[in-house]
Amino acid sequence: MVRYDWGSTDDEIKANAAANPMLTIEVCGTHKGYGVIIRDPMRNPIIVVSGAVEYVSPFYHELQGFSVGLKLARKYKMIHLDFDCVSEEVAEYIMESWDRKYECNCLPRFNSSNPGVKKKSCVKCSKSIINDVASSEKRNTNKILSLMDEILYDGLELEREGGEFDVNFIPYLYSAKGVWHLASLGVDQELRLNEIDDHEEIADILYKEVYGHGSVEELMSHLEELKLSGGL
Repeated sequence: MVRYDWGSTDDEIKANAAANPMLTIEVCGTHKGYGVIIRDPMRNPIIVVSGAVEYVSPFYHELQGFSVGLKLARKYKMIHLDFDCVSEEVAEYIMESWDRKYECNCLPRFNSSNPGVKKKSCVKCSKSIINDVASSEKRNTNKILSLMDEILYDGLELEREGGEFDVNFIPYLYSAKGVWHLASLGVDQELRLNEIDDHEEIADILYKEVYGHGSVEELMSHLEELKLSGGL
């Protein structure tokens, strides 16, 4: 699919997600916030998000980004997902927590204000994983477990809806410049494909990662240069 084939309405995005089931969600956390990029199989950025936060830690903020990405995936009915985390510790923590979510055989807990609707798995097993993969985050254990509780719930709902996800570590120097930039903005925004070009710096970074050129204007200029030189 080319850049604008995804459309901009909820229904257009859902329809194209159904036609392109294998999608990638990149997440990153910094001292200023989190960044999320949902990409199609050709690495076109479909939706990008930056989030401003009250500082906890980059580890926690990347978990926030993961949670936001998972909720967006459910909203747009995206069912086969590869999550790429900039932090190796975050990727390992999420996958180990997910793999061990039933290990302690705790009974599922219910939202007391709405019994039977929001069933969650237990996060007791997840607590010990923090010590193993991110010992420096012990001071943030309660915040992390609360967020992981939400992630496990959304992950289970995604499964119930026929979806699945995997989590990978993607080093910054490999291809994470765009999502790192979003995480460093310190502002709350969600941009769909048709809105990205209105933000020149973001468009320049995101499109150069994929195409080697930036905004639509830069692309057209590049194509015109190729025509004049006989390259097209």
